[in-house]
Parts: sequence; C-alpha cells; structure tokens
Amino acid sequence: MYQNNGIEKAEKAVTCQHNKVSTGTVKETTELVITTLVRKDRINLDAMLPLIKLHGDSYTPLKKAILYSTLAHRVRKSIIHIIDQKADLRIPVMLCLPSGYGKKEFKIFIMNNTPSEPSRSQTYCEPTSLHPEQLVGRTNSRYLPRSGVIKYEKVYGFLASSFLVFDEAVQLLVDERFDDAIKYVRIALDTLGDNPVIKRLTGIPQEQEIRYYPDCSIVFFFQPVGTKGSDKLPHELLSEGLLRRFLVPYTRITDKERSKAYALSEKPVDAKEANQLWENAVKNIDSLSTDQTVDWDINDVIHGLFTKNNELIEIGKKRGGQCAEFCNMGMFDLLKHLARMSCVQAGMNRRTKVTSEDVEIALSDLTEIWNLHLNFVAEMIRESAGSWREQKLIGHLKVLNDAGCVDESSSSMSIGQFQETIGDKDGNIYRQLKEKGLVEGRQKGKNNSRIWLTKIGVEKAKEYGL
Repeated sequence: MYQNNGIEKAEKAVTCQHNKVSTGTVKETTELVITTLVRKDRINLDAMLPLIKLHGDSYTPLKKAILYSTLAHRVRKSIIHIIDQKADLRIPVMLCLPSGYGKKEFKIFIMNNTPSEPSRSQTYCEPTSLHPEQLVGRTNSRYLPRSGVIKYEKVYGFLASSFLVFDEAVQLLVDERFDDAIKYVRIALDTLGDNPVIKRLTGIPQEQEIRYYPDCSIVFFFQPVGTKGSDKLPHELLSEGLLRRFLVPYTRITDKERSKAYALSEKPVDAKEANQLWENAVKNIDSLSTDQTVDWDINDVIHGLFTKNNELIEIGKKRGGQCAEFCNMGMFDLLKHLARMSCVQAGMNRRTKVTSEDVEIALSDLTEIWNLHLNFVAEMIRESAGSWREQKLIGHLKVLNDAGCVDESSSSMSIGQFQETIGDKDGNIYRQLKEKGLVEGRQKGKNNSRIWLTKIGVEKAKEYGL
C-alpha cells in the first residue's frame, strides 16, 4: 500500500437511469461507486478538462473520451496482447451532439493536437465525400501512345490519413448507399496488420491495386435522430460490429444546463495548469514512443482487466434487451477499450508498465462512458424485428405494387422510371431487389424496358402490408 502522504482519495459515483422493457416500462437506477487511490504526483486526466472550452457536467465524459483518443493517437501503432486477444491503441469515438452544442470546440482540439507526420501529405482530415473510392482510393491508368505503355498512378483515400474526423456521419450510419463505405471503416478499425483495405477497378492489374493497412484514428460527429421506432438508427450497427469499435458517450444536455453553461462562458477560464499538465502528458508519452509504437507491459494486470471488464459487462446484461445482446457480442471489444485506456494512463505518467492503479482509474472513466454508451444502445438503436435494411429495401416494392406492376403483362413502368422514383441513381437498390428475387426486369429494344414484382415480391409486399 502507498503511504498516505502520497495519495489522495477520489471517489466517483456513476449513476445511470434507463428504461427496461418487459411486461411494462420500469425506470431503474444503476449506481456503481468506484473508489480509486490516486498518487498526488501523477498526472490526472480530470485536471485537463478545461482544455476543451465547454461548460457543464454533461460534457465531462465527452471531453474524457476525446482526451483519451487524442493521447492514444500518439502511440496508436502499439499492439497489446491480452492472452489470445490483441489490439492496437486507437480509441475511436462517436459524439452525438445537436447543432450548436460544441462540435466545433472538439474539432479544434483534435486538429490542434494531431501531430504532423513527415511521411504523410495529410494528418488531420475531414472527408468531403463518403464514396468508397474517396475513402479508400483508386488506381488511375493512362496509356502513353509513344511508348505503348500504360502508366498507373495510385491515389490513396481519406483512410490513409492520420486522424479522420467525420463532420456529419449520420448518412454513413443510416443510408444503404454507403454500406460499402461503412464496411471499409469497420475494416480500417480492425487491429493493425489484420485490417487491409483493398480497391481494384476493372482492368487494373492485381499488382497495381490499392492495398494498405490504415492506422488512422477516427471520430464521428452526428446529430441526434428521433427516438420513435422508425426514426432510430439501424439494428445492424450492433450486429455488424461498427458500434462495438467506438466509445459513444451519449448524453442529453438540458436547456437548464445549457443556459447555465452560457452564463459561465462569459467568465475567462484559467487553463494554465491544464495546459501544463497536457504538455507534460504529451511529452511523457512521446518519450516512450518510436514511430507511434510502445512496448506495453500489461502482464501484471491481465487478470484485473478481465475481472473489471466482467463488472462492466454485468451492468449491460442487467438491463436486458438490446443492451444485453450488445454486451454478449462486444465483451472482448470492451476489454480492449479498458486495456487501451489503462495504457494511456501509464504512458501519460511516463511508464510502459501498466499498474493496477492505471486500470482502476481507466475503469472509473470507462464506467462513466460505458453507461452512456448503453443509453445510446437502448434509446437510439432500433429493436431487432428482422433486418432494418431489409425492411427498407422491401419498402421500395410499394412503388410497383401501387402501380399494379405485379407481372410482366401488367407492367407499365420502365426500370429507369422505377429507379428515378425511389432515388436509385447508381442502380444499387434495383440490383439488390433483383438478386433477392423480388423484382424482375426486361429490356425491350434499345430505349424501352419494363420492371415488375415476382411472385416472391408480391408475397413480401402483402406480408409487409405495402
């Protein structure tokens, strides 16, 4: 045990209210009290919160998530081994904020604290397009007639940047047109070395394809969606793994707190101490790093990581429903988050050896964020009632059903008219419907075509009440 004169006692109560759906709706309160013994001479992340100039207690877990992510970014290529699990040190974050609620302040902080890297043309980057080619890149080809040679040029996309911030990511989360883009983001956030993104256009030789292993840190910003069933985010965000890769400190900032924060913003904030602590933390982490890599020693805390992670998992399982489902799918992802945050705690105090004290402090911060993450799952994600994307896809059959296009002889609608009506510019929805056997189409001459529901499509339309 440490001597008393080298310790200050910090006690934190994390309180979370949530709705549990059973035979009725019961409001429950889960309270987890974590007591940590913190050395007075260690760098404390809480003391750095004034660096992000947003007032109000509701912002605290959001600030912490960004501070952890930004510090971890400096050593993001580190690989930690937890028995047979491995993870790099990137800590992706999703922030759900209404317009005017502080997105700019978070972005400024990330931008100002993303170090330049001589080997990259871009470090901090905000994608201007969600097209898969813009994210991954493409190989351009040009024929040189004098030499008879084809010249290839590889152009890398946004995922080749160092820190990637999606300014408004809601389209990426809900629009099936960006399914490929989401897939590439998921792959990019797999552990470094196991996350190749590959893009090869028709006619490009395999040796000229785009292939690389993204090491970018990622933050998503998006505005809250509605809480009614039809307005919520798709269940696939849980089942397909995107949400497990992120920390999502989701909080609703009340008008009362907003007004109080506005009043406080008139007073200047003395961030001198916070700036000095941040500089020391960055200096300490950088001193341990070689090319954003640190050889972390977590051997003494592996059992503690599993034990503490089990406590976090139980919080979610007790809620039942989607939260329990999410915990069953994401227990190892949560373990990795706890390990990463523990390494950051050690690194900012200039150590490669992770101690139980580092784990306890990281657990305290992660518990606060995790409860909010579960709130997001419970409130903002649709219940699983069949595939949400399938429901949306089948919804397009209503256009054909209403027009009486139930077989070839009765169809008066061209494929082009159908695509224009449902906003299917690239033909992706039409192809999916046809692959599932829900529609059939036929070209009649050069400029004429017809589309109609198949028997399966007619049955599906009836089943879904279209």
